[in-house]
Amino acid sequence: MMNNPKTQQGFTLLEMLIVLAILAILTPIIISFAGRQTARLQLEEGSQTLTQGLNEARSAARKTSRDQFVRLDFDTGKQVYRVRICSSEPTVAAASPEPAVTGVANAAACDAQSKWKDTALPPTVKVFRLTAPGADLNVGSGQDITYNAPYSRVSLSPIGQDLQLEVRSKNYADLTSKVNILGVTGKVNKLDRF
Repeated sequence: MMNNPKTQQGFTLLEMLIVLAILAILTPIIISFAGRQTARLQLEEGSQTLTQGLNEARSAARKTSRDQFVRLDFDTGKQVYRVRICSSEPTVAAASPEPAVTGVANAAACDAQSKWKDTALPPTVKVFRLTAPGADLNVGSGQDITYNAPYSRVSLSPIGQDLQLEVRSKNYADLTSKVNILGVTGKVNKLDRF
């Protein structure tokens, strides 16, 4: 049997319009899902960076027996939050006939000597300090956390009281991650809520 040369194979205009209509319906759903997933991954990265910075300061306070200062601030130029770490590491004064030890005694001295080690969080996250239920304090410049050596106790909160930080997505209000710092031991726990 011979095929009819007038019979053509392909898609009809109606079939093409149906496929385009389905794509038009699914595209915003897929884009919305991809945007939320990206925000979730950036939130995870931000909370992980914050946790690592706090753990690094805690570990350094225990290993070096020197206070460690952590500052969470907002870099207005880059529009990002930063985790800044400074050690109370002493330096030996060279001009003195006797080797006198001078060093960073507090976070203000870190400012004066520009000794901060900075790590930026993703630009799509915000950091809040949870002070009381329903009362949030946006973290800005001057929010210092001190890990006191040698036991890495956190001096920002009263002894025995935990400090809670919350990392939030700027675009999705329901995407949050909490970071708890135990006041007595300084141990850092990250609780994700996506």
